Amino acid sequence: MAPVLFQKYSSMNPSPRSPITTPTVRHRIVMITGRADPGGGPEHVLQLSRALLSTCEIFIASPREHPYWDRYVELVGVERLFEIPHRKFSRSALRELDRWCRSNQIDVVHSHGRAAGAYSRLLPKTSGRVCVHTAHGSLQLKSAKDFAYWFAEFFLTRRTDQTIAVSESEAQQLRRLLLTGDRLKTIPNGVVVPNSTARDGNPDVAPLRIIHITRFVPQKNSAMVLAIISSLRQKRALDRFHFDLLGDGPERQSLQQEVASLGLNSFVTFHGAKPSVIPYLMKGFCVLTTSRWEGMPLAVLEGLAHGLPAIGSDTPGNNDVINNQVGRLFALNDPAAAADHLIELAANSATWQQLSSAAVQLVQEKFSVQRMGADTVALYENTNPFLPAYSGKTE
Repeated sequence: MAPVLFQKYSSMNPSPRSPITTPTVRHRIVMITGRADPGGGPEHVLQLSRALLSTCEIFIASPREHPYWDRYVELVGVERLFEIPHRKFSRSALRELDRWCRSNQIDVVHSHGRAAGAYSRLLPKTSGRVCVHTAHGSLQLKSAKDFAYWFAEFFLTRRTDQTIAVSESEAQQLRRLLLTGDRLKTIPNGVVVPNSTARDGNPDVAPLRIIHITRFVPQKNSAMVLAIISSLRQKRALDRFHFDLLGDGPERQSLQQEVASLGLNSFVTFHGAKPSVIPYLMKGFCVLTTSRWEGMPLAVLEGLAHGLPAIGSDTPGNNDVINNQVGRLFALNDPAAAADHLIELAANSATWQQLSSAAVQLVQEKFSVQRMGADTVALYENTNPFLPAYSGKTE
């Protein structure tokens, strides 16, 4: 008998609707994310869910916010979405989520990030249900709040069947701080490799556009972009470049004011959060990341996939993907080195072309969305041997 699916029913908007039916498939997965605003985490959930659609029935628990709620609706339908608060744990939402998972006969609960991880690991254990958690970022033990989170995560890890790290740097830290043992697997983020890349255009068209995709928060360290620009000006090389900053966040306004006060408006454009960054990548020269830490930087992978060499801070996550074959790394305290790397590539078209070709090849071989999807499904099935491999047929 086909299971019954209910439209969204959450404590935030308790409005159950008429049930619908759907054919049974072997994998029934709920992805849980505590964010649906612009960012790499919600985009990862979207790409992974899309990659799994051919083998799984996908459900998503997410905040109702722009832009990813609408994208999730478009992907799986509103009847397969469940609303939870933005980056906040709610006991009533947990109870509703448990009922929703049971009614939809969920096989795998897969959470992404801190807030989502509380829901997945605190759901009551049911026979045969697998709990998987993707960490999405390193643990920073610098404050009392950080240590409280670490303590909670240490406990919740004991209720996790499998933890996924999105980079080897992240995996090493999780093994050390959370003692995950053999219940940890590294599955790097994956992105779509386009048919056409920036290599198909002319990277020598002036000004050379430096693409910085960010959330304006301390982790992303976007203020360092201004230090790099100042260094380029001191080296009398700034006229060759233009910096396109895409994204939003609490630090954006202050950074815009500083750009204006330094007289740099003609060299920097703040585009805000955009539905797609692809048009900017297609016209780009390099992708620039200044992050203090990352899990696996999705913006960098998207840039590489479009043939843009990556200039990035030498920090965990960034240095898992950026090397001298596809870009250049610089120390967090050395913006002059980042400026020198930009000047080097601007002066040598052959080097840029080599890095561009290697960037696309690297993503195709190691960071494709297809590989990420296949590795994730294999993890689900290996975690629960009683979850049979999907046959491609419905009952």
